[in-house]
Amino acid sequence: MAAMPLTSIAVSMTIGVALLPRLPAVYVVQTGFGLSALSMVSGSPRHPLACLALAGAMGLIQGASFTAVAQLNTGATAQAQANGAVAQMGNLGNSLGTPVMAFGLASFGAAALPLLAGGAFVMGLVAHLLLVGGRRRRRHVPV
Repeated sequence: MAAMPLTSIAVSMTIGVALLPRLPAVYVVQTGFGLSALSMVSGSPRHPLACLALAGAMGLIQGASFTAVAQLNTGATAQAQANGAVAQMGNLGNSLGTPVMAFGLASFGAAALPLLAGGAFVMGLVAHLLLVGGRRRRRHVPV
């Protein structure tokens, strides 16, 4: 467990930094959501390598999300508001995620973790895929 945050930071600062000059940040976020969902399907929460793979994939989501703010918002005011919204969504996830996961674990045992977390990752990926088709993103992200 102690290695997961370090893995997330390391992947964000190495692989994420290497990908962002080559790909739009939204695509890196989508990749992170997809890899996160795959790590929930392919590995058990009891396997350390599956946990580290998940942490690494989530590092792509976190780092590229803040980069996407600058790519999707041209003005300083819009960027500040968007960065605040991204930070607040993290707070919302922390506030709601813990009780939902605790309820799932108490009700369904360890099988709830991949189901709940995997479902959240798939929903994040689907939301980003739907938004790429939107007019605002289409101007900033090559399809």
